[in-house]
Amino acid sequence: MKTITRYRKIRKPEARKLFKENKDVYMLPGNANINSPWINYCLMRLKINITDQAQQAQATFDQIVNEFEYYNCHAPFRKYAWFYTTYEIKVF
Repeated sequence: MKTITRYRKIRKPEARKLFKENKDVYMLPGNANINSPWINYCLMRLKINITDQAQQAQATFDQIVNEFEYYNCHAPFRKYAWFYTTYEIKVF
């Protein structure tokens, strides 16, 4: 049995929920193809540093998205990000 990983487009509230659950969320400029060889997606993960609790200046989901959209979402793409998650298909 073989497993194939696919990408599924999700909305921003679902991406925020998965990000808080520390699951993989992929971000891409609007109108970009996730399978494109020219444009790479951005993997978002919540990093928890237990040893350094004094500096808990972690970037929130909205801060990461705003910075990504400011620097990456310009012409010829849309001015907002698209979000993706993965799922697996079992092939016999």
